[in-house]
Amino acid sequence: MIVLVLVTGLVFALIVLVIRPTQQRGKLLSLSAALAATAIKLWLVSWQDLIGNGAAGHDDFLFLWLAGFVSAGDWLGVYNEFTLIKGPFLSVWISWLHKIGLPFLLTNQLLYVFACVVAAIALRPVITSSWGVLIVYLVALFNPMSFSLAHIARVDRFAIYSSLILLLHACIVGWLLRCHRAKNADVIWLFGASLILGIALITREASIWLFPGVALVLAATMLFSRWNVRSAKRYLLCTVFLVVIAAIPTQLVSYMNWKHYEFWGVTEFGDSEFANAYGALTRVEPRSPHMAVPISKQARMNAYKVSSSLATLEELLEGELGQGWARVSSQELMQSLDGEIAGGWFMWAFRDAATRQGMHQWFGKSETFYKQIADEINFACQQGPLECLAPRSGFTPVFDAGQLLPALNVFFKAWASMATFSQYRPESDESVGQDWMLDMFQDFTWERLSSNWQDGPTTERYVDKQRAAERRLEKIQSRYRKWAPALAILLSLLFIYRLVLWVRLSTDEKRLLTAALAILANMGAYAAMLSYIEVTSFLTINHQYLFPNHALLCWLIGGGVALVGVRLGPKGVARIKSRVIKQSDKFCFRRPRQS
Repeated sequence: MIVLVLVTGLVFALIVLVIRPTQQRGKLLSLSAALAATAIKLWLVSWQDLIGNGAAGHDDFLFLWLAGFVSAGDWLGVYNEFTLIKGPFLSVWISWLHKIGLPFLLTNQLLYVFACVVAAIALRPVITSSWGVLIVYLVALFNPMSFSLAHIARVDRFAIYSSLILLLHACIVGWLLRCHRAKNADVIWLFGASLILGIALITREASIWLFPGVALVLAATMLFSRWNVRSAKRYLLCTVFLVVIAAIPTQLVSYMNWKHYEFWGVTEFGDSEFANAYGALTRVEPRSPHMAVPISKQARMNAYKVSSSLATLEELLEGELGQGWARVSSQELMQSLDGEIAGGWFMWAFRDAATRQGMHQWFGKSETFYKQIADEINFACQQGPLECLAPRSGFTPVFDAGQLLPALNVFFKAWASMATFSQYRPESDESVGQDWMLDMFQDFTWERLSSNWQDGPTTERYVDKQRAAERRLEKIQSRYRKWAPALAILLSLLFIYRLVLWVRLSTDEKRLLTAALAILANMGAYAAMLSYIEVTSFLTINHQYLFPNHALLCWLIGGGVALVGVRLGPKGVARIKSRVIKQSDKFCFRRPRQS
């Protein structure tokens, strides 16, 4: 297929040069270049192998296990403590690909290619040059994190989440740049934005960071519209349309969960009694001196005295099970927690202990159990036996002023990591797990597993070609790491300069700046959320959670460079060059003053 795309692109280029008139050559040549670049990218990543991780029972293997039930027509299977803890879209995606017979890694790369195409076309109203659109596409296409092996080569949600995020932002920007036209050319962009937003919400639970940019775009469409009854009706219809379409995926998942488990929601980390029980525990004093520990051991000891339901878990949470999770917390955070369980792992320890007590045999039983814990703790807090904070529900850590400076520090590190692509991982890990697990990874994904687990011995020729592809991809990453920070700074200064001149700008330019502002708002919201999570729960910045922001950053850089090139044009570039030469000549050849 890749060879076919490459040959097609080359033949297309020859036809353009020989047959087509001059005014069409630019468009068709740029299309041929895009096809050739896509083929090269797909060929380079085709040497990457899937990393099967059977030990990741809460992540990789869980998604694969649930995909097996989806393929069998049994939704997410028999209820247990793992069934409703993750957004189900990746499992549904794996099931679809397995039925069609498409390889998992290749299809994910094609999805990212599609996202890059949509992102380039979204800027067509402001980037009129076909070569400018090509620049946007190429810069986004060769984003180094799109072939970093940390998550891309695993059965992980980030394998598709970055593509979904880029698609969502491309659609909302495409809508904003077209919504003022008389024809309904923007409807398809609005539909795409709504649908992808809904899919993102059932892919990852923590997708609330997407709303600031979407809200900003909605406000901008109203601000830049003419104030009359017709525009007000259209704005209202667009808002309702977006909300309704975005709600369809979440409501479908909620219906399936209700049908099979009598639970209305996407995951148990939403509106559930488990969230209420966890929130009730975070109320109990005393607080731990470690910011990453939301529920201290002493707080649990106090809660056992007033909650008979929670007391049934004491032997497990304070015994070997809890100690095991405490060791994992310290190892992952690389710091001593004095035997405490960090926030990123206490929720799993909590559910694990409840499962050992037989509370996760069916959903109704677990809900009743967690409701009893929440009611008993909240009642004790209200009556006075426990010293507690204000009523709480959910998994957001209790805010403390002492968390602010560390979170800000991580926030700035996150932006530096984004600009330098420092989390790029070219090395492949070994597949781990029992034989039947790894067989399942291979069978369901239609992919080769990493070299330590393949049907036949890896040939020397195969290893050489794989290493050659890795070296080429590393060279691409080094170029991005060299040029991206400088370009990001220059374009940021230009962006600020245009914002200062806001009153003088045309409406189209204001739309464009608002679109960039919406993307930056979401990137900032995501970085802030990850920074707060790193300080209060588990490491995020060093674990490739920033993947979606890298895709948006590359799109912004590509769009900025293309816009500058389009605005200047060949004559503008020549004019700037001549002025620079003239000024340098004056500086070099001016006569020294006479004393």
